[in-house]
Amino acid sequence: MAVQEEDGTLHIGRQALREALYATSGFQGLTGSLTCDEFGDCGAARFKVVRLDDPAAGIEGLAANVVYTYTPGQ
Repeated sequence: MAVQEEDGTLHIGRQALREALYATSGFQGLTGSLTCDEFGDCGAARFKVVRLDDPAAGIEGLAANVVYTYTPGQ
C-alpha cells in the first residue's frame, strides 16, 4: 500500500511493492512484453539497441528506431 504525505513524499511498503512486482504480467515495455516470475525476476536475456532521433516522439519513436535486436539462441 502506498501512502502520500501532505508534502508529496510517497511511502511504499516493501511487501506491497514485492507483491505488485511479482504480479506484473504482460507489461508492454520498450523491449517487448514483460512478465515477472515467482522470484521477482522480470528480465529476459534479450535486448534491443535503439536510436533516439526525435525525443518528442516518445516510446513510439524509440520503438520505430530499432538498430539491433539480440535474442540468445536465435
